[in-house]
Amino acid sequence: MVSYDKIGEALVAAGKREEAHAAYQKSLVIAQQLADGDKGNARWQRVLSVSYDKIGQVMVATGEREEALAAYQKGLAIAQQLADLDKDNAEWRSDLAVSYENTGNMLMATGKRERALAAYQKSLAIRQQLADSDKGDAQWQRNLALSYANMGNMLMAGGKREEALAAYRKTLAIFQQLADSDKGNANWQHDLAISYEKVGDVLVAVGQREEALATYQKSFAIRQQLADRDKGNAQWQRDLSIGFGKIGDGLAAEDRREEALVAYQKSLAIAQQLADRDKGNAQLQRVLTVSYERIGNALVD
Repeated sequence: MVSYDKIGEALVAAGKREEAHAAYQKSLVIAQQLADGDKGNARWQRVLSVSYDKIGQVMVATGEREEALAAYQKGLAIAQQLADLDKDNAEWRSDLAVSYENTGNMLMATGKRERALAAYQKSLAIRQQLADSDKGDAQWQRNLALSYANMGNMLMAGGKREEALAAYRKTLAIFQQLADSDKGNANWQHDLAISYEKVGDVLVAVGQREEALATYQKSFAIRQQLADRDKGNAQWQRDLSIGFGKIGDGLAAEDRREEALVAYQKSLAIAQQLADRDKGNAQLQRVLTVSYERIGNALVD
């Protein structure tokens, strides 16, 4: 079973999703046999839950959302049973929170917003308990921040901007604490930059333009530091391009169109370099497309 899992992971990394799915299915069959052979063995039950999650992840990657949702729900049912068996088991509680989050993501993707919101709320409640139980555990804190971010995304999609803003601000507060606790941790700095950006997006949507621009500038400053620290890191350079774009959006919202155009052109210059360097990368090509579109809109204005 573990061997099939390893092969599946390698195939996913190589972009061979259909073959990865086949490998994970073989692993799942064995996991099901083990779990059915000893229903009281919590280890086998947890392994089966994880197998369903892996199947779900591959189905998401191949765009088969309903199938992914079905797999995540099966994993969730097992995770719920395990968590109910031992309510003090932090690992199982964390697994349950992840299962609720995965299920919520797919419910959202398939247009089932009310059920998605309920799943996110359950995940958030568990993560809040875990984070409160050990405030020094950075992973629990980060997971809690991600749950608030999911809630924010859900609320924004539903047009509840003020509530979304409150959720994003909670995410921002946690990531600010984590980033301040270890200024050399690039991942936490990156999380903080994204949190500022999310808050800025909502501020633009509710018409608080000056505050939105200031928030985008804070996000950009972090991204600039990360990009300067490692100029060969394509992810940080891509984020810097996005940062220039957000600054441009903030300036455009304030009718500072010439300044916005300059920011968009800087965004485009970076996006062009990255896209030229990796022509097969669809994500980079998309960033380049967005950059051209922004400049076009700015020139029309």
